[in-house]
Amino acid sequence: MNPQAMARYAAFLSYARSDDNKRDGAWISELKTALEVALRALSGKEISIWQDVDGIVWGERFERKIVSSADDAVFLIPIVTPSYFESEYCRKELEQFIEREKTERFKDLILPIYYIKALQVEGSPPYDSDYAGRLVREHKYEDFRSLRHRSLASYEAKTKIDGLASALLSRLDDYARRQLSSPTMEAAFTDPPNEKRVSRYPKVSGTLRNIPQMIDVWLVVEVGGEYYPQVLTGRDTGAFQASLTLGRDQDDQGVEFAVHALAVTEAVSNFLERYRKDGRLVDWEGLKKQPEGKKLATLTLRRDDEASA
Repeated sequence: MNPQAMARYAAFLSYARSDDNKRDGAWISELKTALEVALRALSGKEISIWQDVDGIVWGERFERKIVSSADDAVFLIPIVTPSYFESEYCRKELEQFIEREKTERFKDLILPIYYIKALQVEGSPPYDSDYAGRLVREHKYEDFRSLRHRSLASYEAKTKIDGLASALLSRLDDYARRQLSSPTMEAAFTDPPNEKRVSRYPKVSGTLRNIPQMIDVWLVVEVGGEYYPQVLTGRDTGAFQASLTLGRDQDDQGVEFAVHALAVTEAVSNFLERYRKDGRLVDWEGLKKQPEGKKLATLTLRRDDEASA
């Protein structure tokens, strides 16, 4: 995961803040830290988990705070206890992510951790019809109950946390791939005009619209069946401007180049960034196939070394 591309947190820890975390000696806070360490170990990247350690005080406009907090995270990790089901705030957070799953047609945005036995999860009367309990059961919770009174430094705890981190990384990747197919994502080149004659180092301008959170847009030059990643244009809706390099110093006068606005996942974006840092563009060493992604727009330019930049 590209840490610069992570404009929001990977996950949001939802729990009965005034009760569960204090009662068990900040176990949940320790879990957050241990999960972040495991995510870094397994991915090599900084991936953050959001935790509301201060809690929501009575009289605060909690609806607004819940929406802001949850919208800043990709996934919800409910810490499931009896107190969780008694919390109106926790239930609202759970319902908010259920609505997001429906809107985004992605059914794996919730990763419950079953921490203390709750009749709502067990489906025992009179809680067998509890809506939140059913949602937790349907989302295949991770059972952490045996770790409640154990150190998170134990082998069993580390194994469980590694498994949770692996599941979260897998879902992050799946979620990014789903975003790549977004039908509302758009890009357009505004200058120079298509098929214009340009110098070896032209400037191009364009716009991006409705780019999902975990998607990057690169400008990639194609010529002779090879691809040359050049510029990460941006990650948000708006205008962009970038300078390109078209071909080698002396050999590509008069050659036609295709410039693609290519939407890619963060994993592919990291690969393209490594390509650029390794200096392969300077040596004009191309990729033999198009990087995995979605072409949003294409601009054709013909190199003319006598043209102005």
